[in-house]
Amino acid sequence: MDEFEGWEFLIQATVNSGHMINLPGSVKNAVGEEHLLEGPVVHWSIEREKRYIVLSDSPLEKATYENLGTFKIYDIESLNEDGGRIRPPKDLSSVWAADPQPGERVFYLTHRRMCRGQKSSAYLLSEDQVLDLLPGQTSENKQGRSTDFLFQVPSFQNTE
Repeated sequence: MDEFEGWEFLIQATVNSGHMINLPGSVKNAVGEEHLLEGPVVHWSIEREKRYIVLSDSPLEKATYENLGTFKIYDIESLNEDGGRIRPPKDLSSVWAADPQPGERVFYLTHRRMCRGQKSSAYLLSEDQVLDLLPGQTSENKQGRSTDFLFQVPSFQNTE
């Protein structure tokens, strides 16, 4: 199970009827930012090829990511408060490979190296995207899988 060494958390949440997703405290602490005018926010980006979502505390700079914008964390006025929910940007459904619907599960995933340095980030993945990461397939089947792309986040290097 060396493939999973260093992963900090895999937390499940369910999309509610308003397309809101609970933001667990560990995720909020990793990717939330206190905006002077808007309060608690998170930056949303999408990887251009595999179309998975990266949440971060500041905009991503690598060309493989499209920054979608900075969006409010709902139901809290400060990152120090418990709770908080996020809502995917409205136009995201046309480009997000997962596009989970109400009642479906999503997963927050981050690696310890994603939380070091100037940027802190976490993936927001669908159930299918998480299942694609599980070991058990031959190396032939793994080529081009999401795991290859997950290691390409800015400041994320596949070496210790």
